[in-house]
Amino acid sequence: MRKHSWKLVACLLLCAVVTGAARAQSPTPETMAAAHELVVTMRSADQFKALLPIIMKNLKPAIRGALTSSATSMPPCQASWTASTRA
Repeated sequence: MRKHSWKLVACLLLCAVVTGAARAQSPTPETMAAAHELVVTMRSADQFKALLPIIMKNLKPAIRGALTSSATSMPPCQASWTASTRA
């Protein structure tokens, strides 16, 4: 069984080395211009700027709840160390 495992590992390693890493294609200037035009037309940056405060306001209670629940579940020595590093 071990011989088969080593053969499988060797085969997978050889395939990974031979094929190399997958590389992304560099975008052409035409596609970059089209993407820029789409972002400008949709006003995505303005929409994101308008939505970000709302998203952060909704995330704050969830993050605080996760932090307090993890702090209460810590052993006492770790909880006191964490509290002293925050001050």
